[in-house]
Amino acid sequence: AVSGHTMSLKVWDSSDMMEYDAIYGTSNGSGSFNGLFTAIDSIELVPQEPPHFNVEIEETGESTLFIFNSDADGNPITNLDIGDELGLFDASGVIDTLGTTGEILVGAGVWNGSQLEVVAITAVDLSEFDGPILPGAVSGNIMSLKVWKDSEELEYAVTYGTSNGSGSFNGLFTAINSISFELPCEDDDEAVSGFGGCAGAVAALGCDFAWSGETIGFWCPETCDLCPAYGCTDETACNYDSDATDDDGSCSYPDETIGECDCDGNGPGYACELADGSIELVCDEAACDILDASTGTPESFGLSQNYPNPFNPVTTISFDVANGTHVEIKVYDILGNYINTLTSKYYVAGEHDVQWNGTNNSNTNVPSGVYIYQLTHNVGTITKKMILLR
Repeated sequence: AVSGHTMSLKVWDSSDMMEYDAIYGTSNGSGSFNGLFTAIDSIELVPQEPPHFNVEIEETGESTLFIFNSDADGNPITNLDIGDELGLFDASGVIDTLGTTGEILVGAGVWNGSQLEVVAITAVDLSEFDGPILPGAVSGNIMSLKVWKDSEELEYAVTYGTSNGSGSFNGLFTAINSISFELPCEDDDEAVSGFGGCAGAVAALGCDFAWSGETIGFWCPETCDLCPAYGCTDETACNYDSDATDDDGSCSYPDETIGECDCDGNGPGYACELADGSIELVCDEAACDILDASTGTPESFGLSQNYPNPFNPVTTISFDVANGTHVEIKVYDILGNYINTLTSKYYVAGEHDVQWNGTNNSNTNVPSGVYIYQLTHNVGTITKKMILLR
């Protein structure tokens, strides 16, 4: 401390896990760093301002985990400062109990400088059973991210890169290791103040008129309707946005790993006649050709929920193989890090099972937590989650 400066005080409240600025009173001394002493006899916590991103919907019991962490070299996410807030949105989520769709905030958190885990709430529709519609993200939609820069007091729409996961609300997880900011597109009325701001400049000169080394459109992108519209620009994607001018990486496609054939989530409906005369339902003729050429027999793999779940110390994983092929089952932690291989060999058609004793590939016990187990066969994968409780 610098001699003569006044001491500022912060308090960590363990009951609500929050840090507060504090005001203090003294019975002796000045509160300055003077080489002597100060006796403090009262402390008042300064109320914190409400967060910029405040999730207002209730938990539904369904969610997807988004993990903001380091890149492959262990470097933390750049462009974020401690105290910046992250808001997770679904641009076409369920916003009320009537099932209305629109942009909705489904998760939020404050960046701590290293790793942040944010749980995004997924909508649940129980109306078919005379129950409620619970607002949240729609399963399969892509998460859109916004950042509140605390130091600038500005909100930014951002794009992000992933090290694991698809960025969709899929009930599993996505690990995000990079964030790119999009500069706000807004009029600079001060730059054209001589014309009465952007409205006057555009009315008098038009958007293409050169002014101060740039066009009026450069200074007045909003008035000139020159701001980019971010969205999915791939016409083959499920969420193609015809109004989008710049792709934001949010394009989503049918998830073949869970049996989706189209953007509506429909399963296989094309009757594929295989070489042995049997019929197998697949997505389309192209899938039929691959299946017939690769196996000559129908494919129907299944991966059961582990039992017991949660478990300690051993759980059993059952799976079905319709035709003889090589099968591999691997375990990953919630960050997508490899943990162990439970089996990797040829299996004949039938029901099989393997066990996991909660250890990694070095036979060391792993801690409690959520783990991913994935079955891989010759034409696809099946993934599920399990919980280890020590």
